[in-house]
Amino acid sequence: MKVSVTSEIGTLKRLLVHSPDSGLGKVVPSKAQDWLFEDIVHLDTIRKDEYDYYTKILLYFLDPAKIKGRLKEIDQPIR
Repeated sequence: MKVSVTSEIGTLKRLLVHSPDSGLGKVVPSKAQDWLFEDIVHLDTIRKDEYDYYTKILLYFLDPAKIKGRLKEIDQPIR
């Protein structure tokens, strides 16, 4: 697989999303800024709330034909 990024602006063709794991626990306050983290995150909160919501929004914008007319569902809990 050849990877070539010439600009951060363009058409997104594929997206790989890594689900949050215990690696986030390694971000300590003293290193957060060095590692370009704005804040320390709580893994349980991210897993339960934010990750699912984030991926729903990404899918909505990446494939609007698939979710067209279903915007209300984006804010519903995953079953």
